[in-house]
Amino acid sequence: MIDTKGVVGRDSLWSEMSLLTKKQIIISQIIIAAAAFILGVLFLLSALNVLPLNLLQAVLILIPAVGGAALLVLGFVQDNTLLIWISIILLIAFIVSFINFFGCCDLTFRRLYPFYIVSPAVASLFVGIYENFKLKPRLKIILPFTALAIAFALNSFFGLHFLIVFACIALFVCIAFILFIIKTTKGKNKPNDK
Repeated sequence: MIDTKGVVGRDSLWSEMSLLTKKQIIISQIIIAAAAFILGVLFLLSALNVLPLNLLQAVLILIPAVGGAALLVLGFVQDNTLLIWISIILLIAFIVSFINFFGCCDLTFRRLYPFYIVSPAVASLFVGIYENFKLKPRLKIILPFTALAIAFALNSFFGLHFLIVFACIALFVCIAFILFIIKTTKGKNKPNDK
């Protein structure tokens, strides 16, 4: 038995686990075991040069691919949007790494890093669609990460100087705070009509 005394959120963790059926728990354990086995086999194939991957490529491609796929399946089995969200981020990392190592046209990490920045937005969009198109609460994540990724894409794909990119980000932050101030103070400071 695992000692959970003093663990922050342990009650919510165990109550969340108790909401899963025995069948869901067994399927989840099988998925985790299968993912670990597949990852081990792929690492072994890389070590034996059957898969043409060096250590860095194997780590940056195989772990996000297998981990992301396993978490995606687990998320659907458990109806757990957090697992789905994390899986999408891992799968984007896998795609970026794969393109970096095996793509063409100078698509390296130097050009592709904005995709890491936009990954929380893509994951939130996917989860919002999964939750019957509940996108409005997710806009607080989607919009800022998309704006940041676009700003950094101006540098990576179009060669815009980083100082201009940072100026765009500062302008975005300024606009976001002005909109936040307007939204939170709207209607609070109306003069009394006497």
